[in-house]
Amino acid sequence: MSAEQVKKQAAYLEWGPYKFKSGSLAGGRKYFSNYLMTITPPHGLCAVTGTATEIVDPYGKQLQEQFRELSSILSAKYGTPTALIDQVNPNLAWSEPRNWTFSLSRGERVLKASWNQALPDSLASITLEVRNLGHSYTADRGYLQLQYEFDNIGDCKAWPNAKEASQL
Repeated sequence: MSAEQVKKQAAYLEWGPYKFKSGSLAGGRKYFSNYLMTITPPHGLCAVTGTATEIVDPYGKQLQEQFRELSSILSAKYGTPTALIDQVNPNLAWSEPRNWTFSLSRGERVLKASWNQALPDSLASITLEVRNLGHSYTADRGYLQLQYEFDNIGDCKAWPNAKEASQL
């Protein structure tokens, strides 16, 4: 998919070089309120990242439930995740259940699944993750992020630097 095709199909905002943001995509899921697409002129669509609306959830129960539900849907379609990380720093001072999201905001907790083997449709990897903005005022909030990267992602990431180097 090219940038021109995205512009025809969805309301979008140019979010940066080769980045396009949209509030909806065809086939989008109920959880996701924003989509960020990476599209370079020579390679087309390289990645799509869906970001859910941030929810207040200090105990992390809703976040974990949504993660499990989406992980189950993805597993039914793409098989068992290649990696599933559900861990917290064992030396964590705030390990009580009421601090689940706080520990996420401090980078002390990870809940993430990834698929990167034998994927169809030119997919290179899929990553589902529970995230937090990492600010003290968002310590009781979190959101889901789902990223699809396509086989051309390496070329897409290298292209801006190669383009710049060719102009020297």
